[in-house]
Amino acid sequence: VDYSLSALYYAQGTSGNQFRNALNASAKVNAWDNRAFIDLSGVVSNQAISAFGPRSVNGRSDTNQSETASFRFSPYLRGSFLGDTDYELRYSLQTADTDTAIRSDITDQSVSVRLGSRPAGQTLGWSFNASAGATDYSRGRDTESSSAQGGLIVAVSPQLQVTLLAGAESNDIITLQKETYNTAGINVEWRPSPNTRMFVGVEDRYFGNGHNIALQHRTGRTLWSYTDTKGVANNPLQEGAVSLGTNFDFFDQQYQQLIPDPVLRARFVNDLLRFYNLPANELAVQNFLTSSATLDRVQRLSVALSGIRSVWTLSVFRSDSSRLDTVFSGGDDFDFNTDIEQQGWSLNYAHRLTPLTSLNAGLNNQKSTGSSGLNLRSTTASVGLGTRLSRRTSASVQLQHGTYKGSSGSYNDTA
Repeated sequence: VDYSLSALYYAQGTSGNQFRNALNASAKVNAWDNRAFIDLSGVVSNQAISAFGPRSVNGRSDTNQSETASFRFSPYLRGSFLGDTDYELRYSLQTADTDTAIRSDITDQSVSVRLGSRPAGQTLGWSFNASAGATDYSRGRDTESSSAQGGLIVAVSPQLQVTLLAGAESNDIITLQKETYNTAGINVEWRPSPNTRMFVGVEDRYFGNGHNIALQHRTGRTLWSYTDTKGVANNPLQEGAVSLGTNFDFFDQQYQQLIPDPVLRARFVNDLLRFYNLPANELAVQNFLTSSATLDRVQRLSVALSGIRSVWTLSVFRSDSSRLDTVFSGGDDFDFNTDIEQQGWSLNYAHRLTPLTSLNAGLNNQKSTGSSGLNLRSTTASVGLGTRLSRRTSASVQLQHGTYKGSSGSYNDTA
């Protein structure tokens, strides 16, 4: 659990005074004899309301920032029967609540069952997944969906595995009445070494072709990661959703293969961020709030280079989003844009000057473009110094400057 409460007071005027919460939490509870578990997670952070609205270097804009809280509660049973058949029965409740009245709060509930078998040393195996769920939008149209899919797993070699998928799904996301669609796909996973993983998945679904590509490679001093996904996003905590990026998200993604356990990995990442005086919830890339399901393609290349006392991180990204629902949602950027593209990069450096003091610097560039002609380009730079005053007390100073140009005008912001 990583939680902070901050208060911002202005020396001149009081209209901007505010309190802000920040939370990044996850837990896995072994409820009963390694058979029943509960997954819990929560994120509270500032989110941009519009991709084209005013921004500020410290993430606090009275007109275009909303504190958004997302939580997930998911109990499940896991085990095996008949000797070699694994099963998982899961219920999931996810919520995303925002403090702005012009974007939807989201509640998503689902139940799912997973079955599978591939005995050790065998070439062939199988899987079966089925789920049913409903998503409620406070300002949009509620939707329901269900799916069932079977898979044939072929272990070509100990390092290469191929899965063939076929099934059906039913939903009312792009139509007012439920429609049923056939699905088909293939997944290929290759692990040529313990430090390298390649995964490619392609699937024909109700919205067209979707895909999930993940390439990861680790050396003694570097971590390389490339992801390219195209799929449906209902809410920020949707399982498998790709985050565009806080500092915590960046390092959490980098260390997924090295530390598979999510709780242990979160502890390691938070320690690493504190070591280099990097705020866990600081957004490297600003996403924006929506009020309905969207079709998103997100591409991201990330590189981390670590030394004995310093770390460099570079992230380059591009995303393309469009609304799936053809009905007016009650208010978001897609009321005026059929398509919104975001692209940018961020470069960050952190260095431990002494055992107690760290220096950090960052440079970010981002551009948002809508099909209607709305646009916003931002460039921000920062440099900071943090030190530990005693075992439980630390202090830091951060200088930031941002330059913004867009449809609503041009301005600079310094803090």
